[in-house]
Amino acid sequence: MVPIVRRPNGAWEASLQDHRETLETEAEVVEFEGRDGRVDLTALFAFLGKRDVQSALLEGGPTLAWAAVEADLVDRVVVYLAPSLI
Repeated sequence: MVPIVRRPNGAWEASLQDHRETLETEAEVVEFEGRDGRVDLTALFAFLGKRDVQSALLEGGPTLAWAAVEADLVDRVVVYLAPSLI
């Protein structure tokens, strides 16, 4: 599943536009209302809950991680630390 922000004119974000055909044939694309140009995580997780999804791995950096924490969507945090930086 690929969650994207619903735009008023139905257009996709420019970075996804070049891959639209592939995404629509290879994955389920689901549009959500946006919040500050980003997918509303509360709506996304409600959608996943209705599909009986019990857990999700968030990969995307500190902005996504903190948005999930602020929205009270995080029950557990697992941190992996490498022995050295690459």
